[in-house]
Amino acid sequence: MSAAAELDTLLRLLGPADGTRPRPLVAALPWAPVGAGAVTLVEQVARRCRLAVRTHASAAGRGRPRVVRPVRGSLRNGLRDRLRRRAGSGYVASLPSGGPTLLDLLLQEAGVVPVSRPAVGADGAVRIAVRRGRQRAVLRMGRAGSAADPSPTMAGLHALARLEDPRLPAVLGSGERAEVRWLLETMLPGRRPRALSGALLDDVAALVATLPHGTAPVAVRDDAEVLAAAAPDSAPAVRRAADSLAASPVGARSQLRHGDLWAGNLLADDSGLTGVVDWDAWSWGGVPAVDLLHLIGTDERIRTRSSLGEVWLRRPWEDPRFTTLVGRHWPEWGADGEMRALVGTAWWLGQLASDLRRNPALAADRGWVSRNISAVAQRLP
Repeated sequence: MSAAAELDTLLRLLGPADGTRPRPLVAALPWAPVGAGAVTLVEQVARRCRLAVRTHASAAGRGRPRVVRPVRGSLRNGLRDRLRRRAGSGYVASLPSGGPTLLDLLLQEAGVVPVSRPAVGADGAVRIAVRRGRQRAVLRMGRAGSAADPSPTMAGLHALARLEDPRLPAVLGSGERAEVRWLLETMLPGRRPRALSGALLDDVAALVATLPHGTAPVAVRDDAEVLAAAAPDSAPAVRRAADSLAASPVGARSQLRHGDLWAGNLLADDSGLTGVVDWDAWSWGGVPAVDLLHLIGTDERIRTRSSLGEVWLRRPWEDPRFTTLVGRHWPEWGADGEMRALVGTAWWLGQLASDLRRNPALAADRGWVSRNISAVAQRLP
């Protein structure tokens, strides 16, 4: 994502109340500097500081230059990684001084007070922890019609509301001002789990199995076309795999899908699962149990620092944790190894298609395409 796209909503919120976007003065791009050396990080900090000093005079009347640092989740959240990301990321922007900001007005409109600083998601959406009376909540904000718009998330939460499950977020309010839409949702209790225990996975599988079914067909053929466009040489194999999946029992009935179910989107306490959060990637076209496989597969990716394609080649649908849980919660097909392999195909198609939709530039990365699409397509039946 470009600097302009990532900062669009955040700068609007920190700018004047009329929604005028301050002029960003880019000092350092907010990449996740995993593996960057100390010299590189120092150079990033120095570059950012030099720009702040050089532009101080030009910011007169518009406020002093300030570092705007997007805060995103990370696959690794240790102190060392947090320090590296803080040193190696951030923009310098001339923000207005005096008078209310658009964020101030949105907080007032939602009837909340902030208890954290704004954080920016991978799609540019801004979220902030807030409090309304004694109730803690999450306020999500994004420019209307953009990838950061929280309206689709609100639709997903309304679809989940029929389950009446306290482990799922609920909508508390919504609105729009100066082309920025906001969504207020409940903040769920618990903390991010340190590890995926058997009991926690069982709780997650039980919840995923209850997600509503849809009337639309599974989305695997649409996903296959996204992969085929990125890897034309693999297109025939990709389309055959999608056709086989769509014609199978597991592809016969679509189910609401979280779309990004990994440990970072789980909350738990000593009693077990307390929440599943961040439903911005949800869709109706999911294949049953694909969220569970994504959770287990992503855990493997993080532990081994592997690409999705590399993990797929290890056949995560044969992981004993997955086979046990699908047999328990999807007994009509869970004992069938061929059906579990089709869930693996659905996971591969869906996640890579999602990655390409969010970041089309990946299609030009021949190494990424080779590791994640071509290598897997060669092994498809």
